[in-house]
Amino acid sequence: MHYSADALHAEFGAPFTLIKQAREEPHTPGGATQKFIYCMCLKRLREWACR
Repeated sequence: MHYSADALHAEFGAPFTLIKQAREEPHTPGGATQKFIYCMCLKRLREWACR
């Protein structure tokens, strides 16, 4: 399955804020390209938990 950063972030849902994203396209020993995307998300606390 292939995701964009926004689509991957949407899988985590509303409690998470996308902080950072990175892409990587390494080559396998056979010469094929593999595409990876990394997302750093921060889970927001509920407002009542901060009081």
